[in-house]
Amino acid sequence: MLRTRSSLFCRGEGGWGGDRGPSGRIAFPDSEPTHPVAYQTREDQALTYRLSGDDNKKEEFPNMIRIITGIGVTAVVLFIFGFLYWGISPLPYTALNSTADQEAALGDIKRHFPETGAYLVPTADNMELLTEGSQAMVYVDHGVPASQPDPQAMALGFVHNILIALVVFLLLRHQEGMSQHLKTGALTGLAAVVVIEGSDVAWWLYPLSWKIHGAVYHLLCFVLAAALLSKFMPAPQQHS
Repeated sequence: MLRTRSSLFCRGEGGWGGDRGPSGRIAFPDSEPTHPVAYQTREDQALTYRLSGDDNKKEEFPNMIRIITGIGVTAVVLFIFGFLYWGISPLPYTALNSTADQEAALGDIKRHFPETGAYLVPTADNMELLTEGSQAMVYVDHGVPASQPDPQAMALGFVHNILIALVVFLLLRHQEGMSQHLKTGALTGLAAVVVIEGSDVAWWLYPLSWKIHGAVYHLLCFVLAAALLSKFMPAPQQHS
């Protein structure tokens, strides 16, 4: 034998006039329930309910502000970290060589590499020149503004950090706990370093001493992003 009672509160559906009808309270028994069953409401259930045609957006994205805040905070921290690592610290640049006459070198670059882009010397159709014992991969940008730092480059770098934070969030969203988040961030960063930095050393003539600094930076970026985003991840779904 089962008896159920329910009450409805229809938001914005009053004001039609006439008798409002009875409004008595439901008397609940004093005894404990015979068999309790509890279900956690999914946080995205409002999205499914929207399929019925309801347009109430109040609970559509309950964690959206938290997620956006986490991605924004992570992007800002990564931007500051990158500025300190590449803009303030002289350590990475100790791996680079310097020419005896930089002004003359810039003149030669403009003469031999007139367009912005990447150059391989010698090219594939002149590989016989390798008998000279030298090969170079040259990256040239003739559009660098005289005033530094370049605001456009800074803005592009910040957008890049937002994308990094977004990618790391997508990797972490189905996982639970700081330790698991840090593990995922570290493994993902390590995989990116092996593929990208390793390929540059193996195939594109980058010196290992220079790419090590890039590898350390990128690995720390993933770990730092995972640690920050872990604080903003939505609470895991629980069912009973």
